[in-house]
Amino acid sequence: MDLEVINYHRPIFGTFHSKYMIVDRKIAILQSNNIQDNDNFEMMTHLEGPIVDSFYDMALISWHNVMKPPLPCLNTPAATAGYPTFEAKSHAAMFDQSGKLLPSDQRWGLFCSRVLALYLRIDSTNPMPDGTNNLQDVAQQGAAKDLPEHTSKDEHYDVDIASEVLRSVSVLNPRDGETRINAITRHLSEHSFLPYRFSPSTDTISADTTIQPDTKGTAPDISPDETLTPLIPLPPHPPFPIAMVCRKPWGAPNHHCVYTPQNEAFLSSLRHARSSVFIQTPNLNAEPLFSEIIAACRRGIRVTYYYCLGYNDAGELLPFQNGNNEMFAHRLYNELPKEFHDNLDIYNYVAKDQIHPIHNKFKKRSCHIKLMVVDGHIGIQGNGNQDTQSYFHSQEINVMLDSELVCKAWMDGIMRNQNTHIYGKVLKEGPEAGCWVDPETGKQAEAAIGVDAGKFAWAKGIVGAVQRVRGLGGF
Repeated sequence: MDLEVINYHRPIFGTFHSKYMIVDRKIAILQSNNIQDNDNFEMMTHLEGPIVDSFYDMALISWHNVMKPPLPCLNTPAATAGYPTFEAKSHAAMFDQSGKLLPSDQRWGLFCSRVLALYLRIDSTNPMPDGTNNLQDVAQQGAAKDLPEHTSKDEHYDVDIASEVLRSVSVLNPRDGETRINAITRHLSEHSFLPYRFSPSTDTISADTTIQPDTKGTAPDISPDETLTPLIPLPPHPPFPIAMVCRKPWGAPNHHCVYTPQNEAFLSSLRHARSSVFIQTPNLNAEPLFSEIIAACRRGIRVTYYYCLGYNDAGELLPFQNGNNEMFAHRLYNELPKEFHDNLDIYNYVAKDQIHPIHNKFKKRSCHIKLMVVDGHIGIQGNGNQDTQSYFHSQEINVMLDSELVCKAWMDGIMRNQNTHIYGKVLKEGPEAGCWVDPETGKQAEAAIGVDAGKFAWAKGIVGAVQRVRGLGGF
């Protein structure tokens, strides 16, 4: 292992916020998570094909120092590498011709008859597989297994991808006397992270982590087919359009650096949406979004976004950072005429084992995903938040793709692995519009700042900035 450290920071605000990995110049992993132990709900995507060359180029451009010796894969572009995951028998054997997950006892018997069809289906002239209800099938099949968890202290390496996918669900099964939801809470509270492995050509992982062993689950019990599915496999499919949409770091304390590929991708997607826009992000307060969300709702687009209660609240209260999540949501509902309120749904993140949001200051259940899905087939995923810092200052890497199959899998995973859509909706009207309020008590969640941070909000912002530098904050 060769390890070098470079300070990417561009004073004052030009933070290096990119999070990705390149393996053998054949596989790229694009993630929302930092390499640290925290309580965040995260998302990773495994990518193969020519897009990996774009990640490789970004790595070289970002590093900017001459590498001596040069990287070993410098002359072996991903565009010539094929699709390594599709070449793995264990991945191909998971699905039937329609892309539906096969029961484990049928996979190998059908594999030999499918080899030719597999390679034909990679041709872009063939129809896209459907893959309907694969997560429910993964949940049911995994719940029927009884497999020990693979950890650094108790290793259980699987011989194929299919087995690892099922193990990731099986380890969430109840122990004696537990309900299934209690088992999920125990797992999230005992371990730093759910198992990480990337099975298909484009696959997403979402996992809660926790540094608080005393978090109590509050959600009602669930059936086996409703359990968490951390690893989300996709069937072999034809290539689809994909592009990298990034932004450079900008250190100056102004908002001049706004016309970047990342920002144009986000804003253009809102501007040209035909039916729906979904966003999940820790914070949403970038001013360029305000008019675009209002305009989309006014022309009949259903805009839904999830934010995390209290995520970096103090930092968002700094001058020119545009306020916390509740303040921005409050502005949106006040500006949007009431006849269009049904087109804007805003939610606080609620974890799979909870019935209410938990403020980020408690470090128990937080959301850190950065995702946009438009009209069910345009997806943007990566590092960029929908906040002032990511829009104007940080270096970010995201991909934008056009695939109904991938976007459906992403949305299935989003809905299955959290309870936000069930319990997290904020108020649309009144003095607390934009805030989550407990339906039983009528009060906001503990520690919530709400829409009024008080006269000394700037002082809280300075404290938040200091905590971020010390590693106690996050963004």
